[in-house]
Amino acid sequence: MGRALVTSARTRVAYNICKSLARRGVEVVVADAQPHAMSFHSRHAVGTARYVSPFVDEHRFIDDLVRLVEQERIDVLIPVLEETYMVARHRDRLPARAGLCLAGYRALVELHDKESLRTLANRLGVPMPETVSLAAVLASPGMAGEMAYPQVVKPRQGGGGWAVEEVTTPDRLRALASERAASGGLAQRKLDGDTVCVAMLYDAGKMVASDTYRVIQAYPWPYGQGTLRESFSCPAAEQGLRTLLDAMAWTGVCEADFIVEPDSGRAFLIDVNPRFWGSLAHSLTRGMDFPYYYYKLARNERDFGVPESAPGVVTRWLGGDVMRLGAQFVNARHKAAFLVNALRGHRRVAAYDDFDLSDPLPMLAWCCGQATKAVRRAWGMPTPGEGLCGQWE
Repeated sequence: MGRALVTSARTRVAYNICKSLARRGVEVVVADAQPHAMSFHSRHAVGTARYVSPFVDEHRFIDDLVRLVEQERIDVLIPVLEETYMVARHRDRLPARAGLCLAGYRALVELHDKESLRTLANRLGVPMPETVSLAAVLASPGMAGEMAYPQVVKPRQGGGGWAVEEVTTPDRLRALASERAASGGLAQRKLDGDTVCVAMLYDAGKMVASDTYRVIQAYPWPYGQGTLRESFSCPAAEQGLRTLLDAMAWTGVCEADFIVEPDSGRAFLIDVNPRFWGSLAHSLTRGMDFPYYYYKLARNERDFGVPESAPGVVTRWLGGDVMRLGAQFVNARHKAAFLVNALRGHRRVAAYDDFDLSDPLPMLAWCCGQATKAVRRAWGMPTPGEGLCGQWE
């Protein structure tokens, strides 16, 4: 049928893209800067490749992609994580034979950057929690005393729960403003409610597919990536993301996180990932085959149907949930009671992001990689960077 090149092979996202396309008859080459990426060990991949880390040398990374596209006879390029922005920025350097279903670089950054996202959402009337820059808090010390608490302090760019801290006092907020104002951090009023995620795929301003789910557990808890999710219906959140993407005449995939107030049902936008997202496997389990739809659109083929999402689906990121439980166990005051409650709260799931009995080696490779990282951290050794932590302009 064709050949696709999928980046960030070390991640469960790339692994699920690989599985999805292979089951549709597409030959998938998975690539990464790291030598033992989990997808390298999947039976669904027809080839593996290495490239220079995009977070070490962006131009050499693009050079490597150009080489791989030609060498592997690639029809569609699927960037997965933050390297998506580099691919968009250097799109004119890539061979014409490599199809993409991707928005322009400026549009990607406008949604990825929380400051510009706030401006866009305000203009379009999409609700967001009250948000102020740490630079404003630093410039006006009295502001911290007038704000409602708790506040959630987060980076201007980036996701996955890193560098997110819940703040309950003005003094702590002022301290964080002193530390992080220069990097563009933000403080956002914490709202109580469900975390609801909406994922969509657009084709030149037209929505092609959509999926919505609720986060039950996350790692790091409570502001990280969903480790346990269930299918959910939330028209307010879905309309919020559609309002943004319609206004931008979007092309490609996009996922947004909302807090939904339990009483009013209002959905407040808190973050947008204008690329593939961590819980992609949930959508695949529900029958929403985003990677395949992406692949077809990148080839200018629209001869596919999108089914209705199956209701009542629960999925789990096994590795993330193990790390979440481990961290919570260490911090639990009554460890025996914690274990009893954890076992009682176990829910049967339809599928795992990272574990498949018919393809077990990727999960084993991921576990070995995590163990290696832990040892390196324990000995004070540097670990390879996997992101720029917010350096897009």
